[in-house]
Amino acid sequence: MTIPGGPHLGAAGELARGVADRFKLRQEVFLAELALDPFFSAYHFARDGRKYQPISRFPAVERDFSLTLSDGTGFAAVREAITALGIAEIVSIEAVDLFRGKHIPQGKFSLLVRVTFQSSEATLTEAQLSDFSSRIISALEEKLGATLRTA
Repeated sequence: MTIPGGPHLGAAGELARGVADRFKLRQEVFLAELALDPFFSAYHFARDGRKYQPISRFPAVERDFSLTLSDGTGFAAVREAITALGIAEIVSIEAVDLFRGKHIPQGKFSLLVRVTFQSSEATLTEAQLSDFSSRIISALEEKLGATLRTA
């Protein structure tokens, strides 16, 4: 067994009927030999990739952005536009709700995006949160043509 472009993982197959007869085996017998090095390498890679991060003593703050976007705009593009700002206090970016229909123009949809902010050094101030929010809105308007949904 080999994964295309990857390491040899082993071999598997049915025991030859002649060998099975010699051992007086009446049922089909299948054998496998696995190369464990690739499995252990992947395990160690995943384990070593984990990083410990202490839980912040300071509260997290969520801000919701109700956006109107053009059809075909994916959440990945929204996440990428926000992440590109390099705001270190962003802990998570989630798509919470998607809406199409009444009060949404044809060829558009509404997406509710929740951004969670948290600092490990201090409680975030309203001024900081306002600055982060305005930077996010500007970036989404500029890069994706998004608008804040008002109704």
